[in-house]
Amino acid sequence: MKKAYSVYLIFLLLLSCGRTENKVDTLINISASRIDSISFNPLKWKVVTSSTNHAKNTQSILYGNDIAVDYARSNAAKQYPPGSKLCFVTWSQQNDKHWFGAKIPYEIISIELITFKNMSNGSFLRSYEKYIGKPLQRLNELDSTFTAQRINYIISQDASVLP
Repeated sequence: MKKAYSVYLIFLLLLSCGRTENKVDTLINISASRIDSISFNPLKWKVVTSSTNHAKNTQSILYGNDIAVDYARSNAAKQYPPGSKLCFVTWSQQNDKHWFGAKIPYEIISIELITFKNMSNGSFLRSYEKYIGKPLQRLNELDSTFTAQRINYIISQDASVLP
């Protein structure tokens, strides 16, 4: 009986030694954090809220700079102050090999940036930029109706309630 256990343990040891996979790399989702072609990294900003679109097999996180996050967490109105920046990042999903049935981000599909600023003539401006592709590239020609819809959708997101 003892001999059978010893053979089994030696077999398991040899099997585990033969793995060439780096254990750290299997725990860090590198594909979901690749942003090398744009000048800013919204993944370093604070999270406002998150969402999942099961029909499209995507998930998104709305990030904000400090001004935007402080405003979103303390105001129900959607009138972000000048200096606010919101970034809506959308990923495709993949199965999580560490948790059966779970989905995790895979690769970035798009990044949408909204910047709120005061103009020198006293007016208020909300600018919208969208980045897509591999590597991420800014779309220059955007339909004004589409832009207005996306801005309204993104700023209408409620901040997640944090403990």
